Amino acid sequence: MREIKFRVWDTPNKKYLEPSSLFSISLDGRVRRNGSAGTIGGVKIEQFTGLQDKNGIDIYEGDITEAGVVGWNVVNAHWEYQYQDGISKMFPLADIEVIGNIHDNPEEL
Repeated sequence: MREIKFRVWDTPNKKYLEPSSLFSISLDGRVRRNGSAGTIGGVKIEQFTGLQDKNGIDIYEGDITEAGVVGWNVVNAHWEYQYQDGISKMFPLADIEVIGNIHDNPEEL
């Protein structure tokens, strides 16, 4: 069974929320700081794929790898690397390395 975890991109502040900030995600996708009544707006939730790259780095949805951008294929229910030309392919993990993410490295898209 794979570990279920998420990271949260804070769009207004252009950074990931620190894991130590203790936030929760409601079933409707709203993000809330624990102990706070209000929700945090302008965030993007990214799910851990359950995979690691060749260096042992966790791969999340939205990460940029040498193979392309990691995304979830809803139709086929699997993680895949999506290219600019719309072609999706799978690669052996031994060959994949995370080189950034879609927020910090938009020029890599």
